[in-house]
Amino acid sequence: MQLGAFLAGAILAETNFRTQIEADIRPFRGLLLGLFFLTTGTSIDMQVNMISFMIYVAWFLDFLSMAIMLIFLLCLCIYANFDFRFIKLDII
Repeated sequence: MQLGAFLAGAILAETNFRTQIEADIRPFRGLLLGLFFLTTGTSIDMQVNMISFMIYVAWFLDFLSMAIMLIFLLCLCIYANFDFRFIKLDII
């Protein structure tokens, strides 16, 4: 429903009556915007969003922990004057 109203507004904005429509709607602009966001916000299923949010937080923490471990190992190797000569790269 909200998407249909949005598309209708976008189509009407491209017509020759654009200035007349803007003049008619201008006094109700704030009210209509508030109503649009209120109805859109109440149609969101928060349970699904919370599950998705928890998955994203888990991915972020996993990535962060791997990055911290990698940086720690690199710092440890550099600090200990690690000999990198045993790593054979086939780059000439």
